[in-house]
Amino acid sequence: PETQSSFGLIQGSLQSKWNLEVPSAIEGRKSATKLPPRQISFDAIVSRFASIMSQECSDALTAKQTEILSKKVMLSVRLMHACRYKYADVIMTLTYASAYITKVLALQGRAANAPEMGDKMSDPELAQTCILCIYLAHSFVLDKHTRLRLWHKHVLRKSSSLKTLDANLFDIFRMLDFKLRMTEEEENQALSVLLI
Repeated sequence: PETQSSFGLIQGSLQSKWNLEVPSAIEGRKSATKLPPRQISFDAIVSRFASIMSQECSDALTAKQTEILSKKVMLSVRLMHACRYKYADVIMTLTYASAYITKVLALQGRAANAPEMGDKMSDPELAQTCILCIYLAHSFVLDKHTRLRLWHKHVLRKSSSLKTLDANLFDIFRMLDFKLRMTEEEENQALSVLLI
């Protein structure tokens, strides 16, 4: 049987709920990942995203830490929704962000499979790093992105100053070797982990 693109499956299953249109840049992609057609709410996606982050951490997050992370991720998703990003764009942003976070956690020594590397990120730093990875992913994946100033105002206002966020964002970008592109295989893997 012919393989459908992941976005085609998402679009078909969520057309009535979200009335989404797949961006033409990703419409023609083929995917080896077959996703089950079903409706997936933002709450379910955010919950899955937070559980992935919990699994990636060497010191498993407590229920309270996971809840705090989920709230921050939900604020990010709400901001993107308020800025009128389509559902498929939000999903792809979270897909890329989950891959970035996995790499950053491994480099910081906080990943489950990483060797001990001295000082680990504190829980607020972990939440901030996750949100900055979402911001970085949305800046890369989407043609038009919102400024960091808005993310600071609506999602990260209590964590640190805008100047500090900007410096931390650059540090994350540097940890990723300034490479934000993922192969189609990596993209399909990350998407399947997020949606299944």
